[in-house]
Amino acid sequence: MTLPRWPYVSFLLLLTTAPACKKKDPAKCDNAKSVIQKALASEEFALARQWRDYAYTHCADPNVLSATDKEITDKEAAAARRKADEEATEREAQQLVKLLSEWVTQHRADPTRAAVNVRCDGPEDSKERWCFRERSVGGKYAVKVRYWEETPAAHKFFSIAPAPIKCEAFGPAAVIAEKHGGAQHYCDITGGTLSGMKLLIQRATDGTHINLVSNEYLDKDPAFKQLAAP
Repeated sequence: MTLPRWPYVSFLLLLTTAPACKKKDPAKCDNAKSVIQKALASEEFALARQWRDYAYTHCADPNVLSATDKEITDKEAAAARRKADEEATEREAQQLVKLLSEWVTQHRADPTRAAVNVRCDGPEDSKERWCFRERSVGGKYAVKVRYWEETPAAHKFFSIAPAPIKCEAFGPAAVIAEKHGGAQHYCDITGGTLSGMKLLIQRATDGTHINLVSNEYLDKDPAFKQLAAP
């Protein structure tokens, strides 16, 4: 939020025209507190501190001034912590994308070797079934693959990233469809080691769901194909 220009002008005029001996002014005190709140709401902490100095000139109650000082300090510290947390989460998401890309590149030709742990749905005497393999990366995130046992070329590699990502994170990409106000993107990977795969990205409350699929997978999973369709 951009604050109106008048508080800046008023502040400068008041500093240059104020007499050496000032009386406390409740109206100007209230005005200063109002501008401080607007500045804090938009996280303009330098402006808040400027008006804090003006408030000290016109506010008579020292408790109000102390509370204002504490609020500025607390909110500035909270904003710094939030920014640091967001940056750390973004780094984790980028690292997951890197590791997932490498894993898919290594195993897209034969997903049956992607991980040791395997679980298959359906009768054991038939290969007409879906199988899953999974491994942990970074000790915190899981990367998984789902493939048709009889035809492993029909496969989907997937994971959940802790922050929003774009299709281009996996290589050159062309957007096929965008839905739900940008919360879902369906792309064609057009270059790099994952070229030829489709990518479905969905933002949800638990993170960003990543699905890298082969064209053969789309033929085997009509529900997914419908979900991703333009």
